Order: sequence, then structure tokens, then C-alpha cells
Amino acid sequence: MPCANSRLEVLQVKKLAQAIRNNDANQLYKMLLYGVPGLLNLQDPLTGEAALHVAVRYNYDQLTGILLEQGADINLEAKEGVRPIMVAADYGHIQSLDTLLEKGAEVKSLDATGSNVLFYCLKSTNRHCVCIEKLLEAGADPNQVRSSDGFPVLLAACQAGESKAAEILLAKGASANSCIKKSGKTALMISSEAGHSECVRVLAHAGADLQAADSRGWTSAHYASQSRSFGVLTTLSGYRADFSVTSHPDHNTPLHLAASLPDQLTCKFLAQRGAPCSQENTEGLLAKQIALSLGSKAIGKDLKKLGDQQDKVLSGGNPKGYSEAWLVQLYDWIQVNKYDLYTQLKKVDVEGKGELSKPELINCLLEVGAPAEKDELENLLNLLTKNKDIPVPFKTFLQENKYLHFSYKISANDLTGKSQKGKKGKKGKKGGKKGKKLKIPFDIPITPKSGPRPDIPDHMILKEEYCSDPIRFPRDAPVSNPSQDDSHWYMPEPDKQYLNIYDAVKQADFVSLESALTRGIATTEIRDKFNKTPLMMACAHGRIDVVDWLLERGADVNAFDNFLWRPIHHASHAGHINIVQRLIESGADINTQTIHGGTSLMRAMESSKIDLVKLLLDRGAKTDLRNKSGKTALDIAYEWGDSDTLLVARGLIKEEKQEEKAGKGEKKGKKKEKKGKGKKEKGKKKGKGEDEDDAMPKLTPDQISVLAPKTNPPARLPTPMEKIDLLRHSLNPGNTITPGSTLPSVNKPPTAWGSRPPSTQEFLKRQQSLRESQGEDVVDFGEIRSPFTISIDARVKHMDTEDL
Repeated sequence: MPCANSRLEVLQVKKLAQAIRNNDANQLYKMLLYGVPGLLNLQDPLTGEAALHVAVRYNYDQLTGILLEQGADINLEAKEGVRPIMVAADYGHIQSLDTLLEKGAEVKSLDATGSNVLFYCLKSTNRHCVCIEKLLEAGADPNQVRSSDGFPVLLAACQAGESKAAEILLAKGASANSCIKKSGKTALMISSEAGHSECVRVLAHAGADLQAADSRGWTSAHYASQSRSFGVLTTLSGYRADFSVTSHPDHNTPLHLAASLPDQLTCKFLAQRGAPCSQENTEGLLAKQIALSLGSKAIGKDLKKLGDQQDKVLSGGNPKGYSEAWLVQLYDWIQVNKYDLYTQLKKVDVEGKGELSKPELINCLLEVGAPAEKDELENLLNLLTKNKDIPVPFKTFLQENKYLHFSYKISANDLTGKSQKGKKGKKGKKGGKKGKKLKIPFDIPITPKSGPRPDIPDHMILKEEYCSDPIRFPRDAPVSNPSQDDSHWYMPEPDKQYLNIYDAVKQADFVSLESALTRGIATTEIRDKFNKTPLMMACAHGRIDVVDWLLERGADVNAFDNFLWRPIHHASHAGHINIVQRLIESGADINTQTIHGGTSLMRAMESSKIDLVKLLLDRGAKTDLRNKSGKTALDIAYEWGDSDTLLVARGLIKEEKQEEKAGKGEKKGKKKEKKGKGKKEKGKKKGKGEDEDDAMPKLTPDQISVLAPKTNPPARLPTPMEKIDLLRHSLNPGNTITPGSTLPSVNKPPTAWGSRPPSTQEFLKRQQSLRESQGEDVVDFGEIRSPFTISIDARVKHMDTEDL
């Protein structure tokens, strides 16, 4: 095996593979012309792949032809003996497979496990089925046995559930009774054990022996009963399988195995289809006794009833509810082949009336392989038509099944469909009104059914990773120009990793965020299931750098989540004064209230940050706003037991009130004078001609304004309907479903797989700044507590040290 050994050979092999992956024919010619001798067939030391393997894997049939013309070895083996034709078959690349077959690739070659190329085609796509047909036409052996485990190709296809591949192999000469020599398990047993009813139907239709037994005496019916494969049992019954066969040395029938599970549906089905209820095993136990020993009284009851029915039939009687065995087999066969049979009958019905005469219907059923004799079908049709010579509607014949007792039908055996007896649910009060259906007052993020990434949620973005050679380009000595870093030519391409956009915000992964915005995968207003934006997440976790980055790109500072929390509420709740200051400078509303009436000042009181409280009061935060419980910010501070914050807040509020009083001293003096005059005139008696209205002093509008109370009444909270209207008009449903159409211009990552990581000094500087703002526990040990909890714990610890 010509493997690359030297450093130069390894690098050129990787660069040649990169040119093939890029479908660059010009670069391919240059590498072959100026590369090391024998580069065309040199193999990668790790994977063992040569240039031809890579071209076939990417289905570049043009490059495959070029490589073969230049002298590439068409039968070159990689690791595990994999050849290029096996790679093409594994991926289902029909074009590359045709090219290799035209150039004479061997189809009978084996890999290290003894598998030929057909084993690589056992995939559930139409392309792989086409590859199987082409390989069989080219001479591949349909009965090839894998030397590692003794599996023939047909058994491997049945084990994987590939019924189409099994049908093609059987049509091209594969033996329907092929088996593993050591255990004697046939393809039918493998399919029955795995529960692949379609593979069982294909094998039974091809003539597989339904009564074949393995080394333990187990038949396909035993394996189907053991695996509770009801569909497989129906197929076996339709093709006249014998359910009375016993294994050795324990002499168990399929009914014994079903009773040992215990499975009521399978037991009833087997007993109706001919499994003897009176058969004993070597321990002298009936199937009924096995079920009763396991506590299944329902199975014991069914088997006793069906056992009595079998005894009456053996004695020549005709018990009630009994149908003959051939009728039951015909019914099961129709259920298994219903769609194929209906298609065949429509072809015979040339006139398209949906009806056929009795001889036409009988001949069609016998040609397809119905498990009945001609005279039996004639008697059945005469019974259905009441001996009248009229055409038979074949669709009704296939669907209604009037010739069979109801208890034998598959719908009657479906135990899950029975109505369960029990107490009825309680009814509502008589005359009571039904509750109104309220709309959710915010948009719910919905994953679109179609789009560019239907399988990836909107909040998952591609993680951009920096991939460079750490030996040639260390962290502390980066290249001056990104184009000088050619590591991506020689290093394996990293696998794609997806990152939650909110984790990227917490980690300040600007490169991944920029990439997501550039590609239109996300916007700055994307929302999670709680309607939180990335700006809210950055504010809650104290990422001032991410806050600045989002604000530069147009993030909405007044957006709110499902509880009407704005970014300023999250920042105040976590106690980040620098972020609150930045939000206020960007136009955030200080006095906006949440759905429960909370303000940013109340959240600051809860966080026990004195500087933050001072900042909000200096910027005009209102102290008379009340929450849903009727409490102000001072009440919140009193409840949280922070005396320092309470004293500072009271002092600042008192200073504000004193300033207001000093500015309005003159007006209050006038007010006192007028009140004194009114008291003097109050003692005088009214004249006879004087009216009471004339006795009261008439006030001018200016005087009324002076006498009006100076304090504003508490602000009224919005009603629930007003909140819903507010949410409807402010939320944009497009942000919760698909990214917006307009995006800010950002720079792309300067390298192929990500941006340059920070140097050691830059990293330590950034970590130190985070320690100063968030604490050492949060930064160094990956704190899982919320910022608000961390702030409260630090406050409690500080108060404990003061007491000591």
C-alpha cells in the first residue's frame, strides 16, 4: 500500500485532497504535474484514502474520470480493504459507480471483513437500489457470505429491514432459504425476530420455507411471538404458516412463548390461527397455566374459551363464532397484500367500473397467489352474491370481509381500542358560565416547517472556531496578515458545532454572533421561548462589552419579555450600574413598569446597590409609583431589610422634597395670608340681604392652582386588556419566527474557521476586569448562581462580618 511517509508527502496528499473537495480541476493538474512522484496513488497515513477515494466520495465524476486517465489505481485499497467502488456504493453515487464500472472495477473483491460491494448498498434509498441492480448486472454474487459472521447478503438486507434490496436480490438469484450455517437461522427468522413484516412478505412470496427450524427447533413463528411482532404473525398466517410446531428439547409452541411474556393480543391471535391450546411442554404446562402463573387472568380466560372451541371442532362440531381455517388465512393474506391486490384488480378491470365477474375475480386471485382452491373461492363468491350471476365489486370484497366472523378480524383483536369502563368525569355546575378563552399576550416562537435550516432551531447559531497550527503560529506570536496562516490546508477541517445564541452572549463570542448576523440566521431582536432578547440576557449577566456591541447594531433598549421586563429591569435586578448607565444614555425608560408594576428603582432596591439607587434617583426615577401590591420603592427597601439603602433613599427623596418646597415658598405664603383673612371673616354675622354664595370668597384660577395639592396621586397600573394591547402593538411576530431582512454591516472572520483568539496578556486583562465587576467565584469557578443571587449572598456576608 503506497502510503505517504515524509512530511512533504503527507502535506501534498492533504493539499491534493483539498483541491478535489473544492472541485478544482486546475489545481489538481498542477499538483499532479509539480508534486512528488507517485502523488496520484499516495494514501493518507490516517485514513488510507487516496485521491480517487476522495473524488468518488464527493461524487465528482469528472474528476474521477481525470484521475483514472492519469493512471489512478482503480482497485486501490484503503484501511479495512475499502476500494473506490465500495465508497461509491456506500454513498449511493450512481454517476461515480458507472464511471468505475466502465473502467473495469472489480465487483467480486472483498474487504477485510469478507464483504463484497453489495453489503455497502444496503441503505434505504432508491439510489442504493439502483446501485444494487447495476452491480448485479456487472457480475456481483447475490449469495456472497460475509466471512466475519457468516451472514449472506440477503440476511444482512433483512436484518436492516431493506425490503426493496431483498426483493432485488431474490429476483437476481439469491436463495430465499439462505441461512447462517452455525445457528441455522434463515433470512425469514432474522426478519421475524427484527419485526420487519415487509421483508417477511417478500420472502414468503418468493417461496421461503415457513416451517424451517434452526438448531433449537425454533421457526419464524417462534421468533415473531418472542418479539411480539403482530404484523409478522399476520403475514405468516396469510401464507399458511403452521403455529403448532414445537421446539426442542422444551417442546414449546409459539403460544407458550407468547404466554410467558405475557401478551394477550398475540395469544388470542395464535389460538385463533391454529396454535393448540392443549399442547403441553416438557414441564407439563399449558400456555394457559403459564399465563395464570404470571398473574394474567385475561389470557387464561381467552385461552380456555378458544381451547373449548378447538375441542368441539376436532370432535366434528361447528361452534358459534367459528370460521374455517382457509377463510382466516385468506383474510390475513388479503390484509397483507391489500394494496398490491387492488392495483392488480384495477388492471384487469379494463372498463373501470370497479366490478369483475366471478371467473375473472377467481382467476386474478389465484394468479396473485391466494391461499385457497378454486372451488373454495367459487363457493365463497356464491355465498356473497346469494348464487346470483352478477359482477362482484372487488373494492367491497377487499374491505368488508363479510365472510369472516367479527372476532377473527384484526380490529376486534385490537385491545387498545376497547372502551374502558369507569366513572364518568364530573360535570360542571348547572347554569354555570364557561370561562372565556384568553389570548396569550405575547407571541410564541414557532419553528418554521420549511426554510433554509428546517432541522436546526432559530436560536442555534454556527460556532466559529479558530483553527491554526499552535506550533507554527502560537497564541502570543500571531501572524501580522491572516493570509499568511495556511494551516487550513494541512489540518483536518473541524466538525460543525452549533451554539445557543444566548450562550454566545454569555461567553461574549463576538465572532459567532457576527457570523450569525451576516448570514441572516439571527437578528439582535431574536427571542427565546420567554420572549427574552440577547440584550436582556447580556444585561442580566453583566456583559457590558456585549451590551455595547448590541447597542451599536441597533438593539431595542425598550423591548420587553413576557413579564414586561425591559433590559433596564434585568440590569437593575442584577445590580450592574455601568450597564444601567449605558442603557439610560441610549434612551431607556427609567419609570416603565412590569406586568406586576415593578420599576427599575424597585429592582435596584432589591439588589441592595446604593450607587445604583443614587443613579436612578438622580436621573429622575419616580418614588411614588406603586406595584400591583400597592407598595412603593421605599416599601420594597424596608421589606428587604437593607437599612443602608433605605436611609440613602429616604435622604435623597427628602432633599428633593425640600428643594421643591424652597422653590414654591412664595406661593405658600400667599396661601397662608388668604387663609387668615377667611378666619377673621368667619366670625361675622351675615346681613339680611346677603346670600350664602356671596359670603364665600370667589377664587381665581391662579388661586385654585395654589390651593391644589402638590403631590401627584399614585400612578394607575394598566388593566389586563391594556397590557395585552400594549404587547400586541410592540412585539413584532417576525422576530420570533424568522430573522429580519435588514442587517447591520459587520466584518467577516479574518480566517477560514474563525477569528484569532486573544493573546495571553489580553486574556488575563479581560479576566481581571471581569473579576473586579462580577467577583472571583463567578469568573474563575464557573458560577451557576444568578447575578441577583450572587449580589444578595455578598450583601449577607458583608452584614455578617460587620456584626462580628
